[in-house]
Amino acid sequence: MYPLVCLRSVRVLRIAALLFLILAAPLRSMALDASALQAMVIVEGDEGRGSGFVLKMGNQTFLITNSHVIRGNRNVKFKNLHNADLSTGALEIADEVDAVRAEVSNATNVLELEPNIDKLKIGDEVIVAGNSEGAGVVREIPGKVVGIGPDRIEVDAEFVPGNSGSPILLKSTGKVIGIATYLYVPRGRTGAKSPFSLNEVRRFGYRLDTVGKWVTPPSKSRLMEEGMKLAELEDLFKTITSILESNANFVTKWGASTFVNKDETKDYPAFVSLKTAIEDFVKGYKGAANGDDKTKAATAFFAKIKSVMDEDTHGLAQNQFSGFFGTQLKESLDQFKNFGEWYEGTAMPAYRDNWVTSEFMVSGRSSLPKIDPAKFKLVLSDRVAQGEALDNCHHVWYPTEAEPANTAGLFWIIVDPAGQQKVMEMHHTSVRVRTPVAGTYKVYVEFRGDGRSKTVSNVVEVKYETAGLAVTTLEASASRMANAVIAANSPEAFTLTGVRQGTKITLQYLRGAWKSWGRIATAQPDDPNAEGGDVCRLAIALPVKDGKVGEVLAVVRPNTRKEAFVFEAQQDYPTLVLRINSKDISYSGNPGSVEYKLSVQPPGAPAPREEAPPKGFAALGLGRTMLLTGSNEARWEPTKGEWKIEKGVLTGTGDSIAHCKVTVAPPFALEFKIKVLAGMRPRVKLGSVSFANEGYQPTLALYPPGRGGGMVEYQLNQTRSISLLVRDKSVQLYIDRRLVSTGPGLDEELKNLEFRGGDSWSKGKVEFRDISVLRTDNNLAPADGQTEEADDRSAFLTPPGKDIDAALQLAEKDKKRVLVFVLDPLQQHSHHLKATMSSPETQKLIDANLVVVFVSDPEEKHIAGQVSDVSPAHPAWVLLKPDGTVAEKGDAAMGANRGLKWIQKLVAPQ
Repeated sequence: MYPLVCLRSVRVLRIAALLFLILAAPLRSMALDASALQAMVIVEGDEGRGSGFVLKMGNQTFLITNSHVIRGNRNVKFKNLHNADLSTGALEIADEVDAVRAEVSNATNVLELEPNIDKLKIGDEVIVAGNSEGAGVVREIPGKVVGIGPDRIEVDAEFVPGNSGSPILLKSTGKVIGIATYLYVPRGRTGAKSPFSLNEVRRFGYRLDTVGKWVTPPSKSRLMEEGMKLAELEDLFKTITSILESNANFVTKWGASTFVNKDETKDYPAFVSLKTAIEDFVKGYKGAANGDDKTKAATAFFAKIKSVMDEDTHGLAQNQFSGFFGTQLKESLDQFKNFGEWYEGTAMPAYRDNWVTSEFMVSGRSSLPKIDPAKFKLVLSDRVAQGEALDNCHHVWYPTEAEPANTAGLFWIIVDPAGQQKVMEMHHTSVRVRTPVAGTYKVYVEFRGDGRSKTVSNVVEVKYETAGLAVTTLEASASRMANAVIAANSPEAFTLTGVRQGTKITLQYLRGAWKSWGRIATAQPDDPNAEGGDVCRLAIALPVKDGKVGEVLAVVRPNTRKEAFVFEAQQDYPTLVLRINSKDISYSGNPGSVEYKLSVQPPGAPAPREEAPPKGFAALGLGRTMLLTGSNEARWEPTKGEWKIEKGVLTGTGDSIAHCKVTVAPPFALEFKIKVLAGMRPRVKLGSVSFANEGYQPTLALYPPGRGGGMVEYQLNQTRSISLLVRDKSVQLYIDRRLVSTGPGLDEELKNLEFRGGDSWSKGKVEFRDISVLRTDNNLAPADGQTEEADDRSAFLTPPGKDIDAALQLAEKDKKRVLVFVLDPLQQHSHHLKATMSSPETQKLIDANLVVVFVSDPEEKHIAGQVSDVSPAHPAWVLLKPDGTVAEKGDAAMGANRGLKWIQKLVAPQ
């Protein structure tokens, strides 16, 4: 067995990084005095954020933080709470402690070191204060001392991301007893505790009173250079360990990009060599004629890995690095030395041969129980990082007690709105998801351990700029209608307040699914045959009381799409809730959500009516409606920042958002003129499609970019004419009557236009004028000679292509079955499906036995509740009998060879 994968569990290089991944717990309020608060420091760099503080040591004043906060972190800046950069001298590093300091000349508020740390007792109350979660604000975390050692202390104050470098303050004196540094997380926690194995997250800080000496590097930049090299060595060893823990089939299937990212090849020469070695191996392995050739390719690959490691560590020695960095360098060099001894030893050839032939991960964690992807599922949840804007940064996570003993082959998959994937090997129970551009991000866990990929979690959608749009509460004192979103993971998912006796509550299912008996959202509550039965229906109930779910007053029956469900209140209720019909208040494991059309009619009040389409759009005929003149000005609703409409010009200033209420279905054109006066973040949103500034440069583009992906530069105070031509299948962007790009169509009819003058990244000032909506037909374009590009995705489909009802009629006539492919709305993998059916033999079998349909809506009436995992990585399929009943379903096959075998099995006589 390869001996280097089991790293020392409390080694700072590996464990300190966990501070940036552990989820926070609710905190109680503790107040620092104003002087102590102003001594806190926010640390920010290109690769991470952390904390620091200003401390008086002897007659000097120093900035203090952890050495790992600056290690490998370019362009580090230290800011006080007045947003001023601290003037610091050269960084010094402790000899045997994870801490650095720099003399400060412009600090007026300082903390003091506790002079009696030797008298510290277990149980003494402490406060940890710092830049929690890297959010740019100082928060306080209370706790107690639970352990004392000669160079460190242990506390139970629950560190959160960004607290590396925070001071640990003795509450009774307000003075510093240590620096919050790292935590230890036992793998495979079960939740049980014993006197011999605490089996809990433990948090440690280094004492500053026992630092032997502070080492000054020979130059001001030297410490940062040493930190970059340490980060490279750590990343390189971790990457090589991952390669050798996998197998030849895995490396060949997923290639260099799974192990080496672009930033690493840009920053570190060793990763360029490693990437080349992987690519050469993949090429040689795929071209191997037999097993001996494969072994030769692996032998050369292992030798190249050894060569990369030797070259990267050549000439390095502990005494070349400063203080604690020297200690960390020695640990890294020892690891590389151990690898060299293993490589030269007698065990390596057998390991290498096993690596070539194994279908499963061959080392390290693979010695633990292997995951069976057919039976294994993780339930993911999403929450916004504390201190972050609601649409900016999220943690997607699963409970620690659900962590598998072996995470080999598990990867976090993050798919951005453009369909681009980011793949991250799973090491922890959470992943941080930033949303820098508008749209929906999808996050899930994939198993890649046996030469194939399989999704082993629910898919979490992280939506940018959707905060507050979902209706989750409603006042019932007046007649009204709303779309109610009911999440499965809350016993009070939707709240109705002020319900009087005789009030009629009408519910009609729209979309969505939630938990049945498994760990993915598969139970469609409106389906009479839903697995789980009435337990998975929607319930009208009393709220939670004394820690228990409230009494269920009514269970919403199925088939409400055909006939709405009506509940009449038999008495006054201050509060009613809509929730999943379960007796259990522990909802944290229940994924999914459902959406119902909700109507509330108090006694004696008229029945609520759906809002009629805005005037000017009722007719389907051609015509233009100007949105900034006459009565149409009433459509505008400023929701953020400063807006004004004056003489037919809409002007937004600062971080500003305005909405215009319109309802119009494709085909139509939105046309306007735009002049950017300041900033560079103007944008206009049409549901899932945006016209926006992109690339943090003065450019205008369509988003998602689609075919062409063009951008047009603009200058301040320059007027540009914009046309967004929305057809059934696409949106085209014209700038000054020139076609720039073509993107995917809208998910549904347009009900709301959003205009931005700027955002938190760049507070701007923008003028929009001549805003109009033009009803069109599919042959109308803003410029002569420009027509919609052909939709090549439908070229391989059997007519009628995308209509399941028509396909069923054809199937009944021709005695065939209907094969429905279900993709995500952006249809990222339609080309894979085309490849699946590309061989003549496959096409012949399809023509003789199947009618093929291609859809993007998993809630289409014939397949609703059948598909729960539609993502760009996993198109799904449903096989329908001519009568519309489901025969089989699963993940769509990929590639011609596997596709032929799959189709052969699908059409084989039953």
